[in-house]
Order: sequence, then structure tokens, then C-alpha cells
Amino acid sequence: MKRAILLWSAVVSLSACSGGDPPADDSAPRAKPGSGAPVVLGVHPDACAFSGDVLPSAAAADGMVDLPPNHPLIRYVGRVDCRPSAPRFSYPAVSVKARFTGSAIDVKLRDSVEGGEEQGSWYEALVDGVPQQLLVNAQKEVYSIGRDLGPGEHSLEVWRRIESRGAGQGEFLGLRVRSGETLKPVLVSGRRIEVIGDSVTCGYGNLKRTSTPDEFHYTTKNTNARLTYGAVAAQLLSAEYVAVAYSGKGLWRNYQAAPGPTLPQLYLRVLPDEASPLWDVRRSPPDVVVVNLGTNDFSPSAGGADPGPSGERFRAAYVEFLKTLRGHYPGVPLVAALGPVMSDNYPVGVRALTTATGAVQAAIEVRKGAGDADVHFISFPLQSAPYGEDWHPTVETHEKMGRQLAELVQRLKGW
Repeated sequence: MKRAILLWSAVVSLSACSGGDPPADDSAPRAKPGSGAPVVLGVHPDACAFSGDVLPSAAAADGMVDLPPNHPLIRYVGRVDCRPSAPRFSYPAVSVKARFTGSAIDVKLRDSVEGGEEQGSWYEALVDGVPQQLLVNAQKEVYSIGRDLGPGEHSLEVWRRIESRGAGQGEFLGLRVRSGETLKPVLVSGRRIEVIGDSVTCGYGNLKRTSTPDEFHYTTKNTNARLTYGAVAAQLLSAEYVAVAYSGKGLWRNYQAAPGPTLPQLYLRVLPDEASPLWDVRRSPPDVVVVNLGTNDFSPSAGGADPGPSGERFRAAYVEFLKTLRGHYPGVPLVAALGPVMSDNYPVGVRALTTATGAVQAAIEVRKGAGDADVHFISFPLQSAPYGEDWHPTVETHEKMGRQLAELVQRLKGW
């Protein structure tokens, strides 16, 4: 790996873009969604938790009726601003879920990102686990997801593949079902994993596979948040997944010392590029929190004058963020992660991976000395070719990372 790993990010979906599912690792957990945990209702309230009676619209000419986004049986997972009539979101991997009867369903979406396939706003919709890619924009609202599905119950998931990167924002406008059909309560496992990170966590360029990553730069088309390591681990453990991630952000400073808030400074924002509203950490708390930050902190400033923080500065910032997270989530395992793009080879002479590893482990010891024993460390191995866009990990690398993380969480939580 010869250059800076640019941590600008995004997110996309399964099987449709990059030659199918990643290869399995026989040494890792093999839980399937819904097979590991008992299925229960309502253990974790969703991000909006709408309640009350809602009425469908009158049937349209095609026999479909509109269900509003505040329907109490539509489930929102992730950071969502529930105040407007159309719930808004910007973080990667925000998902909307429903269970319905009938042979057809439409999704109503809108997104502020404009662009063609390379830089447009990609979503992924899954009906009964089968993915379909959606290129969503501000000019279109209704997207037909399923027709002739057959009678009985079906599941729907809609995932935001990309992050805002300072521009995009999605709005969920509701569902359309056939007149006379109904929604059912969504089945959930009662488990939730939150991952806090940068472009690696966002899934930047993970659908690309190349030995010349300098030639392939960020596209939304090649990004899929649902195929990132955090999402893989959550799926293996039958858990819901929440990503609080933003490309280029660091713990102590951002990529190339760029201005703007660091990830800890924007952590409580519902929409990362808007100062309000703030997230209520009591609303839908996670069972495990993973922090994977540091690569951007150790990227050299523009022009290369400043190679990044000292180990002591990084350690102090890490201690403070762990302390903040513990205040939000008492009794929840905190996992400090590094990798898979940091190395001692870049920036030259900095030994970034060794410095960051020592600082993170020292921060964990500080927290343990303060009586917080439930803080842990995981190191993802340095990636190898092929690479994604701009030296980011591929779907295959994310799969390996996800299995490694799932093994750790299994030990910590007994799942």
C-alpha cells in the first residue's frame, strides 16, 4: 500500500453489484438472520416508535393504497429525525422495515442527492431477503418493489447504501400495498450493535475489486453499507445494526487536518451535517458499541507538514470519548477497534499503526483503572489485494472483519 488511505465513504447492498455473496470462512460463526436469537417483539424500541391509529388512503387506479410513514408498524433503525411528516436520515445503513400480507408493495422515498449511477443516491430494498437496487432522487417518489409475490406474509427492508458526505439526505414517505392488505408487527431479535467510524465503516468503494486502487476513486455505485463489517457481524448474530459513521472524520482530528467537527463532536447529531436535533441516547440504546477511528487522525496534513497526533494526544482523546460513551451507555461492552487500512509504512517514519495501537490499549487501561472493566480491543489484520476504491477494503475483506467482530461479541455477550 503506497499512499494515504482516503477515508471518504458510502454504502450499498448484497449480491446485485459485485458477483454475489463473499466467500464463507468455516472458522467463524454461521448464524443466519433470525436463527441465533429468539424472535421477540418490542425489546428495542425503534428510532421513531410511532403510535396511534392511521388510515390508508383511498385505493388508486392500480388498486394500491398509501400507508403514511408514521404507521406504528413501520420500523426505523438508526439515526432518524422523526419530527417531519417524512422522517429524514443521512447516516449510512439506516434501515426501514415492515412485514406485510399480500402480493405487492411499493416504497415511497425521496433523496436530495442528484446524479447518475456513479454518484447518485443508492438504496437497497429487500423483499423476503431478495435485494433490489434503487437509484433514488428528488424527482421520483414511488418505487415498485414487489409484484406477484404470492399470498401470505412477506418481509421488507429498505437500506440507505450511502452517507451524506455533506450533501445527501433521505426521506421516507411511506408504503403502498394492495387495498385490503395489512402490515404485521416486525419480528426483531432484541439485539443491537452500534459501530462508530469513518469511511471504512461507511463501506466506501467496497464493491470494487482492483489491484490498482489509485485509479479508482469514490463512487456511490460501488459503495454498500449493508455489506460492511458491522452489518455482517450484526447479521451473523441476528442483531439490528446502527452505523454512526462519516468519511474523513477522526477521533482527534480529521483527514489531512481538515476543518469541521470530529466524529466525537458530531456523535449526538441525528443528521451529521446539522447541529440539531440532537439524538436522545435513551431512545433505542445499543447492546454493544464499537469504535473504529484513527486512520484519518494519522493522515498527514495537506502538504505533509504535520504527520498527525502524538500517541499521548491520541490516547487522551480516546480516553475522553470512551468516558463519554460509558456515560451514555452504562453496562454496555465498549469495543475499541483498529484496522484494516492503517500500517507502519504510511506516513513514512510515523509508525502510525504501532503508535495508534499503543495509544488505544493505554486508553483502555486508563478506563479499567477508573473501574470500567467492560472495555475491549480488537485489531483487524492489514488488508491485502484486491482493494476497493481509493485503497478501501472490499466486500470480501469486510466479510472477514465481520466474522472476527462477531466472534468477539459472542464471547462478550453470550449470544
